Amino acid sequence: MTTTLTSKGQVTIPKQIRDALNMEPGCSVQFHVNQEHAAVLGCPLLTRDARRYQNYFPRVKLINP
Repeated sequence: MTTTLTSKGQVTIPKQIRDALNMEPGCSVQFHVNQEHAAVLGCPLLTRDARRYQNYFPRVKLINP
């Protein structure tokens, strides 16, 4: 899934992802960057390869589809 960065530095989290992660307006999120990857803290990361991402983001809660 792809989203575009606006001229103000904002991105829209697609509705499918917001729904899957139960994100509500006003949800507090933190960004965690590690080498070539980024994750949002405060919301679980939906991934098919939890073992791989656990190495990159040990503090992020991972969920499988």
